[in-house]
Amino acid sequence: RVRNYLQSLVRGPVSDFRPKVMISYATGKRSGLDGEGCGLGMQYCHLVARYLDRAGISCFTGLHIAGDYNWRIYSEKLQQADVMLAIMSPEFFKSGQCFEEQVEARRHGLKVIPLLFELNEDGSPPGSDGAPTWDSKYEARQSEASTVHHDTLAAFRIIEGHSDKYKLNSEPAPPGTMLASGLLDKLVVDVKELLAHSTAGTSNATPMKQLPQKDNEIEQLKVNQPHMKKAAGKWRALARSKSTEIKSTEPDVKKASEKWRALARSKSTEIKSTEPDVKKASE
Repeated sequence: RVRNYLQSLVRGPVSDFRPKVMISYATGKRSGLDGEGCGLGMQYCHLVARYLDRAGISCFTGLHIAGDYNWRIYSEKLQQADVMLAIMSPEFFKSGQCFEEQVEARRHGLKVIPLLFELNEDGSPPGSDGAPTWDSKYEARQSEASTVHHDTLAAFRIIEGHSDKYKLNSEPAPPGTMLASGLLDKLVVDVKELLAHSTAGTSNATPMKQLPQKDNEIEQLKVNQPHMKKAAGKWRALARSKSTEIKSTEPDVKKASEKWRALARSKSTEIKSTEPDVKKASE
């Protein structure tokens, strides 16, 4: 039922669907209670997607397409989105796929909003007792020498970051959860404001994935700058030379012009003097 509902929100071909909001969640199947592929995480995701859709905000999850989860399609949609909603639950921090989704969201500059839906059994925030799956994923990526994996762990307070700027505050702060009255309505307002701000800045914004290319272009300009400056100097010198040359010929040009005007006046007088003879011959 949940899958059918979410798939119905994709109007037209999936390839043409351009949602600006992504949702990341872990299914959280409960033994003896949930069917295969079902769980509380799916219900939380369904709840958020329904609120967003009723407010006219398109979103995307792994449930929006038929069949099993498709990382390629999810990644494509993520790269075109502006906001990532992370459904925080104990299972979320046990999911390696959720970690990869958060890494990609950070890599592509999405605004991440952690939504606290479920606490640990002891009432502590999920992730506060560690996230071995996320840690192992991070350790496996150490050879890539990428800081984005480290910063993602720091953002969710799994490890200590070298700066508090990476830390994300959940909505709401624990021990509250998003199931409290009015918080989903507030989420809709917050997301709309983020999307409006993102749209307003689109014309001047440079996507994060283009920044290395832009940096290379700047460096190349710096390298070429002395040559460009030298060439500009040569053109300025040539322009001055031509200007001087033109000025030096002005008297001759003026003298020639006066000669041509005098000749034109002479010919005009000559033509006028022959007019009676021409008239007489014509008669």
